Amino acid sequence: MPVLNITRVICAVLVIAAGLFYLLHDGDINAGDFIGENNASEGEIAENAEEEPLRVSTTSLEKGTLTDELVRSGELASWREAEIYPKITAEVLEAYVSTGDQVSEGELLARLDGEDYRDEVRAAESNLQSARAQYREAEVTYERLLDEMENVRELFKVDAVSRQELLEIEDQVEIAKEGLQGAESIINQSQTQLSAAQRMLERTEVTSPIAGTVSAVVQERGDMATTQTPMVIVAQLDPLKVELTVDERYVNELEEGQEVEVEVGAARGESFSGEVHEIYPTAVEGTRSFLVTVQVENPDADLRPGMYAEIVFTLVKGEASWLTAEDAVISRDDKNYLFFVEDGHAVAYRVEKGLSSKGMVEVSGDFNPELDLIEDPPGDLEDGEPVQVRGVEVD
Repeated sequence: MPVLNITRVICAVLVIAAGLFYLLHDGDINAGDFIGENNASEGEIAENAEEEPLRVSTTSLEKGTLTDELVRSGELASWREAEIYPKITAEVLEAYVSTGDQVSEGELLARLDGEDYRDEVRAAESNLQSARAQYREAEVTYERLLDEMENVRELFKVDAVSRQELLEIEDQVEIAKEGLQGAESIINQSQTQLSAAQRMLERTEVTSPIAGTVSAVVQERGDMATTQTPMVIVAQLDPLKVELTVDERYVNELEEGQEVEVEVGAARGESFSGEVHEIYPTAVEGTRSFLVTVQVENPDADLRPGMYAEIVFTLVKGEASWLTAEDAVISRDDKNYLFFVEDGHAVAYRVEKGLSSKGMVEVSGDFNPELDLIEDPPGDLEDGEPVQVRGVEVD
C-alpha cells in the first residue's frame, strides 16, 4: 500500500477516536443513558398496569325460560263468505241492501217477482179446501154406515134380518172406508202441492244465510236474476282468518287455541290478537309443511280481507336455565366463555350456549352463578387479568 494512503487511514482513525472520547467525557449524552431510559420506561409501564386495572361493568345471571318466535306471513281473508244465488229465475222487484251494509242471519236482501207462484199457492189452497170438504162428507157417510152395520148385526142375532142384508151393509161400510181413505189421500196430495207452491213463493225472497257485511250486490232492481249468477255476496269480517303453512320442525310446538300476535302494516302498524284455530293433521301434498288456520279478532273493522299480515307464534323451549345477554359470551377457537369477577381479577369459565332469542342466550357449564358477570368483555380480555368494577371504589 502506498505510504500516502496509510497516512490517510491513520488520520481518520485518530479523528473518530477523538470524537468518541469527547462524547463520553465532556458531552451531555452517554451510552448508559439509553439503557437507563429504556429500563425505566418498561418499569413505568408495569407499574401503571398494576395501578390501573381494566374497568368493567358487571351484572348477574338470571334464571328463566327463553322463548323463541316463529314468524309466518299470509293474507287476511273473510272468516266465512257466502255467495247468495237466487233459487229461481225471475225479475228482481226490490233490492234492500247496498255494498258495505251490515246484515244479520236470515235478513231479507231482495225480493223477486213471484206472481205466478202466488197463483199456484192460491190454486193449491183451493184444492186443499175441496179435498177437506170431500173428506168430511166421506167421513160422515162412513160413520153412518158403521152405525147401521152394528144395528143389522144385532137384528141378525135374533133372526130379524137375513144374512144377505148383513152382507150388503158390510159391503157398503167397506166401500165407504175406501172412499174415506181416498179423500184422505187427496188431502195429502193437495197439502204436498200447496207446500211446493209455498216453497217456490218463498224462493222469491232472497235472505242471508250468515251475519256479516255485504261485499257486493251483483243484481239490482229490474235485472233478471238467474240461478247461475250470485245475487249478493256477504262476508263475515269479524273474525277474519289467515291460512298459512308451518314446517314440520315447528308444527308440534303449536296447539289449537294458542294465542298469537298479528302484525298488519296497512293498519297503522298496530298489533292485533288472534289464536290458532285449526292445525291440519296431514302435510300439504308434496311438502313437509302443515296448513294452519289462524283466527284474527276484528271488532272495530280495522282489518280488511286481502291485507298482508305477519303472524308471530311464541315457541316455548325447554325448562328454566341460566340466561345472559349474548354480548357477554366471548368465543375463541370454537369455544365459548363467560368472564366473572373474582378477587379483583377476570376469571374465564367455559360454557355451552343453548337457545337464543331477542339478544338473550341460555348458558350452561361449571361456573359459580353467584359471581358478578362481566357484561360486555373486550375481545382480548385474558383469564386472570386485573379488573375494577365501575362504581366500586378500590381500597
